[in-house]
Amino acid sequence: MPLVSEPVLGFVTDTAAAFMAAGIAESVEYGQPYNAGSQRAIMVGDLIDVIIELTSSRKPVLQDDKRLRPPNSEVRALLANCTRFAHATGWSPRVKLREGLERTVEWWGCRLYAKQVRREQDFIT
Repeated sequence: MPLVSEPVLGFVTDTAAAFMAAGIAESVEYGQPYNAGSQRAIMVGDLIDVIIELTSSRKPVLQDDKRLRPPNSEVRALLANCTRFAHATGWSPRVKLREGLERTVEWWGCRLYAKQVRREQDFIT
């Protein structure tokens, strides 16, 4: 299974804090690329295992071979190096991947319990 960077899955409070830090930092060089992330990667299969564990899901996980990274791809992992961003802004992620997933599952559980989830699917693109 391919690797995916945790920052791609970063918790919303860390993402918002990164944007705020970039907006107020005096040493950010505008026009230059920056990454905000955990600098850790996780195998997609391991991520799926954690989500299944947290949700107690019994649904099958299907793999679409057409969407897999080609075997000779020069990309081995999607991993953000946020060293330059951290130096420029003082920002660092605070919420670990598992904690963010736990919070997300809890948030959705509360919404489902309160019947605050739409049943119709016509808004899905």
